Amino acid sequence: MDDIISRWMHILPAVVMVGGAIFTQLVLCPALAGNDPENVVKQQVKRKWFKVIMGCALFLLLSGLYNTMVIFGGDDPPVGMYHGLFGVKLILAFSIFYISSLLAGKSDAAQKFQEKEAFWGKINMYAAIAVVLLAGGMRTARLEPATQGQPNETVNAQAETINSTE
Repeated sequence: MDDIISRWMHILPAVVMVGGAIFTQLVLCPALAGNDPENVVKQQVKRKWFKVIMGCALFLLLSGLYNTMVIFGGDDPPVGMYHGLFGVKLILAFSIFYISSLLAGKSDAAQKFQEKEAFWGKINMYAAIAVVLLAGGMRTARLEPATQGQPNETVNAQAETINSTE
């Protein structure tokens, strides 16, 4: 039961962040385009979104750490492409956290960063989509060795049974 809860604690904040990045880039920013940067609606959205981003990042970090310990510490550790996909996903995830926090932040550095909001918003959206695709690849890579080995093991077990009865 803990495994499913930890997966939900990882998937739900990821959905919120990825969906938020896509919504912001494809709907919110175009709708507010041409408005001055001091736009009240834009500032309210950023303030609220910043809190959501920080909460999601916290849940993603905690659940990701737990899930990684479970996966790598289990009886069937991942092999093959999993490690490479994991590394790329981790780098992209931290990049998304950083870009998202700057796009929604109020500091001087964040405001300077926001001068190129459209560019960084697109980078963030594409990185978020890539993380989702990498997660699917990781899941597939983790399952492949187990499912590929089963038919051969079954054939070998049947052959041993036949040989022992002869």
